[in-house]
Amino acid sequence: MAGYNAFTLDILEYCEKEELITREQYYIDKLSPSYNILKIAGSSLGFTHSEKTKSIMSINNTKEKHPFFGKKHSEISRANRILNSKTALAVDSIDTIDGEVKSFRSNSEAARFFNISE
Repeated sequence: MAGYNAFTLDILEYCEKEELITREQYYIDKLSPSYNILKIAGSSLGFTHSEKTKSIMSINNTKEKHPFFGKKHSEISRANRILNSKTALAVDSIDTIDGEVKSFRSNSEAARFFNISE
C-alpha cells in the first residue's frame, strides 16, 4: 500500500475555530506524530525546503508550467491587492508650480503614473 491509501483521517475533537491552534498543539504534544515536520501548530517557523525540493518547485513553476502563465490580473484584482497590502505606502505628489496634489494608493501606482521605476 502506498501514497494516500497508506493514511487514514480520524477526527479527534470538534472545537471552535478560535481554539483550533491550541487544540492542534495539544495533540501534537500528546501524540508526537511522526509525519508532522513542524512541531508548532499553525506555524512554519524554522521550516525550510531542501535544496532538492526548491529545485523541483522551481522547475515545476517556470514559464508554461506556471498556473498564471500568460494571464494578467484584472484592474479590480490589482486595486484590491494594493488596498489590502500591509506593505503598500500611500504616496502624495505635489506639483511645485501650481501646488496641485495627486494622491496614489502605493508607490507602484505613482511610478506607473509618472512612467518611472519604483
